[in-house]
Parts: sequence; C-alpha cells; structure tokens
Amino acid sequence: SGVAAMTNIQAAILRQSGRLFAAEGLALRALRQCEALESRQITFPLLNLALIYLQMDRAPEARPLVERALPLLRSQGRQVHEAAAHAVLLPCLAIASDLPAWDLHFNRLQQLIEQTDTIDPDIAEALTLSSRLLVAPLPGSSRGRDPRRAAQSFELARSQWLALGFQARVAETNAALMRLGDAG
Repeated sequence: SGVAAMTNIQAAILRQSGRLFAAEGLALRALRQCEALESRQITFPLLNLALIYLQMDRAPEARPLVERALPLLRSQGRQVHEAAAHAVLLPCLAIASDLPAWDLHFNRLQQLIEQTDTIDPDIAEALTLSSRLLVAPLPGSSRGRDPRRAAQSFELARSQWLALGFQARVAETNAALMRLGDAG
C-alpha cells in the first residue's frame, strides 16, 4: 500500500537522522500495515526495522527480521535489496559468533555486489559494524573474534564508502585496517 510505503520512508528518514525511537514506531506501523494487506512490499519495513535495531544495539531482534525478508527478496528477484539484507545480517552473525553462516552471507553479498554494481550506505554501514564486532574481543579474552573476517568486511566496506564518495569514512576504514594489520 502507498500509506505503508510512505510510513516506511518516513521511518527511514528518521533512522538516517538518528531519531531511532521515532523511526522504530513508524517502521513497526509500516510492517503491521504490510502484514494486514499481505503486501509484497513487506521486505522494506522488515529491513528498515532491522537497520534501526542494529543502530540501537539490538542485533538479536534484527536477525529474525532479515531472515524473514531474505527468502521473499530471493523469490522476487530483488538482488540489490537481497544484497542489503545479507549485509544487515552480518553484524547479527558476528555477535552470535556464527562464523560459518557469516561466511555464507558475506560471500553471497560479494557476489550480489559484483553482479549488480550495488553501492549503498546501509551496506557500507552494516559491513563497518560487522568489522568492528569481529575485531572486538570475545568475553574473557584479549583476542578479537576473527581479525581475518574483520579485514574482509572492512575491505568491502571501504569499497562502498569510496564509491559513495564518503572520504571521511574511507579514511576511518583505512585507519581500522592499519590497526588490524599492526595487531596481526
């Protein structure tokens, strides 16, 4: 429905401006509207809400939303949005230390980016978050979860930031890669 789409767009604007609680309310409303109408557009509020939850440090709540959206996106042939869904899932998998699943989704994301030339700030942001989580030490340890995977994720994030022209984010990612190389 057009109302659900507009509500979700408003939620995305609020999310991008950092007004996460207001964004959450609108994204939930858009999701309920799409569910009531059995709309094929339900993937948009699902992904938007997942992005909101990631920004709120609520990755466990984001994961089922993305996992619900992925098969719908595949069946609809929406490869660009599927790429975003795989990217949004990566931080959730990093937190859960589900590295085999992380590899599967990262590889699919890379494949989709190459096939579609997708450039998206949400993908770059999710990759950056995933990298940071993979660098963070496991509880009770001084070692990061997985520096190799973190470097892969930072590299792909850097290519997204570079293509977007976000030079400050490129520099930030380069610095993170340098620290990662120094630690390794």
